[in-house]
Amino acid sequence: MTIDLAYTRNLSPEEKSALPADFARGPEIAARAEHPRESFVHERFEAQVERTPGAAALVWEDETLSYAELNARANRLAHHLRSLGVGPEARVGICAERGPEMVVGMLAVLKAGGAYVPLDPAYPEERLRYMLADSRPAALLIDAALRHLFADATLAVVELGALNPAWADEPETDPERGALSPAHLAYVIYTSGSTGRPKGVRVPHGSLGATLAAAGEAFGLGAGDRVPSLASFAFDIWLFETLLPLLGGGTVRLVPRDRVPDVPRLVDDLAGCTVLHAVPALMRRIVEEVRARPGGVLPALRHAFVGGDAVAPDLLEEMRGVFPAAGIHVLYGPTEATIICASHRLGSEAATRQIVGRPLGNAAIHVLDAAGQVAPKGAAGELCLGGASVARDYLGRPGLTAERFVPDPFAGEPGARLYRTGDRVRWVDVREYQSANVRKSDDADDSHEAD
Repeated sequence: MTIDLAYTRNLSPEEKSALPADFARGPEIAARAEHPRESFVHERFEAQVERTPGAAALVWEDETLSYAELNARANRLAHHLRSLGVGPEARVGICAERGPEMVVGMLAVLKAGGAYVPLDPAYPEERLRYMLADSRPAALLIDAALRHLFADATLAVVELGALNPAWADEPETDPERGALSPAHLAYVIYTSGSTGRPKGVRVPHGSLGATLAAAGEAFGLGAGDRVPSLASFAFDIWLFETLLPLLGGGTVRLVPRDRVPDVPRLVDDLAGCTVLHAVPALMRRIVEEVRARPGGVLPALRHAFVGGDAVAPDLLEEMRGVFPAAGIHVLYGPTEATIICASHRLGSEAATRQIVGRPLGNAAIHVLDAAGQVAPKGAAGELCLGGASVARDYLGRPGLTAERFVPDPFAGEPGARLYRTGDRVRWVDVREYQSANVRKSDDADDSHEAD
């Protein structure tokens, strides 16, 4: 695995010589994992609109929005948000059912320079009210049918919908960037945590741009790709399913919420799709449904991604059987490290362990012992993540932020931080696999493993 040289600081000469050749070439990962931090994803989307204005961007039931149409809607709403005072560091809640306006709202907030806060209407009302109060947004974008959820809200409420007269006549031109910088917030996403109390992870534009640039390089989604969006809007992997294809000219198929648990209908929707991402439980049901059908395969898939939870080796083998033309990928990444920071592509070897993978270009992976020193190869330690993908902090929780986001001694960059995941890992001998990888261990100590 290409990894920071810091990993070799505490290793013996014999241990160093046993490392794979590319293991010790890693300063570029920790010190220069900076997939353009100045790259704003909404501006990259605007550049794609210029290249393919008439191409299909979103498909929702019988409706198709071109890149130009999606951009025009988002621009009108963005200009309206600007008129309400939305700009850098201003947060905007979005509570919407799955559909095109959910994407319009997200793009509009980014274009206005603000940070979006997704509020899934499927959540209990108590949780939604807590998230709204905790995030203190400057405005709320909402479906008209959902206004009752926030009847007591005293902030500016804007109804989503293409014909909303409040912003239907706003300009369709791309808003100017203004004072927006990569350090400003792009979104706040809430995770439950072990206590059950939701905590908001604040992610800046630079981290989002770095992750999507690295993922684009790693997986190469392009104009021919058709990608179903299955994840909840409240999870950051939704951006992988939805925004990443739009940056490469692909088409996103927004799958209705009630279609996701209805696996036979969902598999019908996958016909013609070239990329699929699902959490392990859903992926297993998809695999079983495909295998039960005549032919038993989805031949059009070229990438199948699974992550968000432990991925059992037998599931990877089953995926290989029903997606014969696809690269099978395991994704790893906590919300605090911006969507994904590592991946593993299954090779010809049999899957035998739970795998985390090798770092993408937005991240550095470190395995540290209890003293914060680099753990030798084969020894268990804590997985700590550095590089451009590290989030800013936990909103309003300085104590927890100080505990989990710590100074990065390996980066060679003032102010750089590591995120302590709490996951235990170890580096695995590269000769056990086709390529070097960080992988989860099934040992009794529940450690993960790394090359």
